[in-house]
Amino acid sequence: MKRFLTTVFLTLSACLAAQAQEIRDIDETVVLQADGSARITQVWDVNVVSGTEFYLPFDHLGPLDIRDLAVSEGDLQFVSEGDDWDTDRTLEQKRGRCGIVRKSHGVELCWGQGSYGDHVWTVSYTVDGLVMKMGEYNGLYFSFVNPGLSAPPQHVKVTLVNGTGGPEWTDENVKVWGFRSQSEIFVEDGTVRAESIAPFDGNSAMTVLVRFDPDLFAPAVDYGKDFEKIHDMALRGSDYKDKVTFMDILAWILVV
Repeated sequence: MKRFLTTVFLTLSACLAAQAQEIRDIDETVVLQADGSARITQVWDVNVVSGTEFYLPFDHLGPLDIRDLAVSEGDLQFVSEGDDWDTDRTLEQKRGRCGIVRKSHGVELCWGQGSYGDHVWTVSYTVDGLVMKMGEYNGLYFSFVNPGLSAPPQHVKVTLVNGTGGPEWTDENVKVWGFRSQSEIFVEDGTVRAESIAPFDGNSAMTVLVRFDPDLFAPAVDYGKDFEKIHDMALRGSDYKDKVTFMDILAWILVV
């Protein structure tokens, strides 16, 4: 009897694991404009097993503003409710609809799941002030994917695209750093790409810091702090502080 109960428990555990909420992939394209604003488009590949809506939280936005949410699935363009999203509705009532919840500390971008099972959603929105003036440089410091999702994503890719019409981005005029996940980030073919190399856990985020030379943007927002201060704050406690560079080795050799 004990063996039978163990078998049943293991079978139920396997079924529950197979039915877990799943975010297989988030592929994000960020088109940056000369004034520092951006139009962001995400493609979500998910498996839904519970709940009535998906949401994307953003906290501590400061001078940034997020607006103009649009969601689609296949040929279906969701009805936008603007800032009037009502979370207290059923799965059916939220079907084919999207909206924004504004809170004192940030916003949540929300859309109805519609049904359980596999979905591929295309989600787009505008961020004003994404690139800001930071002293003599222009900078971007933003978490494109935050913790608090219904499940940790298995794979995330964020591509920053130059929509300014100005000079091409290179390793010389753009410097990049990534935080809060096992990811790689680099400048490639005039774009900045950040991509995870391992699945996220519950505390992971895709946080990106970018320094642009002053001639690449004319930002509408002045952050009021030098980039170096933002850079030092971001690196405090990060893996970058522990990395040994070629210059570190060269300095050690010269000392010896």
